Amino acid sequence: MRPEFELADVIRLFGTGLHAKVQLPPLQQKVLGKIAGCRTAALGGHEEVCDHCGTIRYSYNSCGDRHCPKCQAAKQAFWIDDLMLNTLPIKHYHIVFTVPHQLNAVCLHTKLS
Repeated sequence: MRPEFELADVIRLFGTGLHAKVQLPPLQQKVLGKIAGCRTAALGGHEEVCDHCGTIRYSYNSCGDRHCPKCQAAKQAFWIDDLMLNTLPIKHYHIVFTVPHQLNAVCLHTKLS
């Protein structure tokens, strides 16, 4: 089931106003442009024909950007499935923290696996 609004819709609706108010770095502008044009006529498309009934379906090309939710949804699903297979079936928490530079020698000496 497709959601009523997607990120690309939001970018197309409000992107121009955002560019007028905020000076985005070139990379962010490029990514927003790719997401806005993903799976639209802007990137072209291709024709798919059914071998059995001859039904023709047209599909627009995707942008392939790593930040695009449409393009990365399948990769994310596979990553989550793989993560679930390799995770112990117990309640746990993943914590990331930073230690002071002075403790680097101690951390490097005591290797945890």
